[in-house]
Amino acid sequence: MLSLVLLLLLSLLFFLLLVTAPLAAAIGIGWVLMQFLPFTLFEGSLLGFIALIVAAPLAARFFRFMTKPDIDANNLSRSLLDDLLEDEWEEQRYEEEETEMLIPAERFFRGAPTWEQWLEHHFANEIYEAFIQNPTQLKPMNERQQQELAIRLAEVAIQVLKKKPPSTRRLRITREQLEQTLHKQGQQPYDGDIMDLATDALAETLHLYEEEIIYIIRSKAWTQPTDIL
Repeated sequence: MLSLVLLLLLSLLFFLLLVTAPLAAAIGIGWVLMQFLPFTLFEGSLLGFIALIVAAPLAARFFRFMTKPDIDANNLSRSLLDDLLEDEWEEQRYEEEETEMLIPAERFFRGAPTWEQWLEHHFANEIYEAFIQNPTQLKPMNERQQQELAIRLAEVAIQVLKKKPPSTRRLRITREQLEQTLHKQGQQPYDGDIMDLATDALAETLHLYEEEIIYIIRSKAWTQPTDIL
C-alpha cells in the first residue's frame, strides 16, 4: 500500500515538473522582456510560452541531426553495395568488349562503321565467344566455320531488331524469332543447342548495349555512321 502511494506521489511530482518547468521558463522570459520592452508580466510570459512551443521541436530536430552517425561503407545496405559492384562489373565488361574482339572489325567494316555494322560486330563476337566456351555443341566445326556461323546468326538478329517498332522499350530476341527469320529467308534453323547458345549470347549484348540499341531502333539509325568501335 505504501509503495503504491509513493508511486502516485512520484507520478504527480513528475507531472507537476512537466507542467511547471515550461511555465517557469515562460515567466522568466516574460520578466526579461519586461526589462526591455513595454510588456506586462502576463504578456511577456505568454510570448515566452509561445516561443518555447515553437523552439522545442526545432531544437529536438537539430539535436538529432547533430548526433546522426556518419555514413560509411559499413552502413550501406546490401542492395546498394550490390548495385555498386554490378555497375563496376558492367563498366569493366564494356571496356573489355571494346578492346578484345575475337572476330576482327575488318570482317565487318573498314573505317567508320554504321550502327548496323557496329552492332553486328558485337553480336557476332558474343555468339562466337559462347561457341568457344561450349565446344562440344559445335563439333566438328573448325574455328573458321564457327566464326562464319556466328556472323550469320548476328545478321539474322539484326533483321529481327529491324522489325521492332520505334516505341520498343523491352529488348528481346528469342530463339523462335531467329528460327522464323531463317525460315523466311529459305534456310533451315540450326541445331537447337546452337540456337540456344546464340539466344543467350544475344541477350547479354542486348543488356550491355541497351541504350545504344534503343537509340538505333527509335531513330532508325541503322545506316548512319558512328564513332563508337
